[in-house]
Amino acid sequence: TTTTTTTTTTPPGVLSVVANCDSPETRGYCLLLWRYLSDAACGPRRNATAERACLYGLQRPPLGKRGVTWLRVSHLDDFDSAAPALVAFVATNASAQLRASVHPQNTACLDRMANALGDGFVADVFARKLSDAEFEADVRDKTPWNVVRAADYDSGAKASSPGGAHFGLVSTFVARLFPIGHVKSTRQDDLPFLHAFADSPKWLRAAGHLHRR
Repeated sequence: TTTTTTTTTTPPGVLSVVANCDSPETRGYCLLLWRYLSDAACGPRRNATAERACLYGLQRPPLGKRGVTWLRVSHLDDFDSAAPALVAFVATNASAQLRASVHPQNTACLDRMANALGDGFVADVFARKLSDAEFEADVRDKTPWNVVRAADYDSGAKASSPGGAHFGLVSTFVARLFPIGHVKSTRQDDLPFLHAFADSPKWLRAAGHLHRR
């Protein structure tokens, strides 16, 4: 039997990222991201009315070496602009699939990342200090699955403008980071199929959704 235990307690990593944001708007947006993920990233959902057994839901990036998302922080970006993407990964079982590249001149953001997520985060390979040219060359050479730029409004992050901070819908932001997928059986109520695929590590799960056989 498969059981799922759910709690809505905000994870320490999310709270730490939020506490290190300067803008109250960014703090609020990050908390909304967590609230959305705590509901949407619960593992697979079952379509009970389908003629074929089906599981669907948010998924992690492709598993393996190439299923990595690179977060680029330029010399102009502050910690707040990177915070939403950090929260989306820190809050889920996809956290190990994030790599952050920080411009070498942006020591303030790198220090803030260390304060929020620990020195181990900065010491690891996914806080590399690369110039813009080095980063673009790395992208061409290693072809990561996704590249997110901290201040890219199209990715749902904060965009600076005379009118203040603007944010995309949290569901749209999450959809730019994590795919939505499904699996189907040729049979209706195929319980062996459902049990086997419900346990797949491919499904995105927010912290607090404990899944066990």
